[in-house]
Amino acid sequence: MGVCLLVWCLGQHMMLSDRLTFTQELFLNRPTSETILAYELPWVVAGAVVQTGRDAVFAGVLPLTAALFHGHVLLEGGAMVASTDVPRDGTRANFMATAMVPVTDRFAIAYWHWSNGNLANNPSVNALGVSVRLRSR
Repeated sequence: MGVCLLVWCLGQHMMLSDRLTFTQELFLNRPTSETILAYELPWVVAGAVVQTGRDAVFAGVLPLTAALFHGHVLLEGGAMVASTDVPRDGTRANFMATAMVPVTDRFAIAYWHWSNGNLANNPSVNALGVSVRLRSR
């Protein structure tokens, strides 16, 4: 099924721009804090992480996509690679899951979860923020 979703996503019409997302780590009682700014295309994402210690740039693919409740909840999943460990005490390679709840045609509430799936030291990033669509569909 994952292969079918990947083939379907690769066959999508690629838009020139889609979303700009800003999120902040939810659990501020940790020794690190992550702020993420990302530029998202339909199944590709890239951006920067400002974190305690060393900042990072990242890129990844989100080939798994689902729209629930007639598009009122959008779910995506995939893999990310960063220039340094994200979070600072984590790993460079992570899995990513996102959930977005559109508020208007251009704005959405975004939740991002990064984790390495227990492949190594497994701290995660749980971030909440906003997403702005840069052009209408």
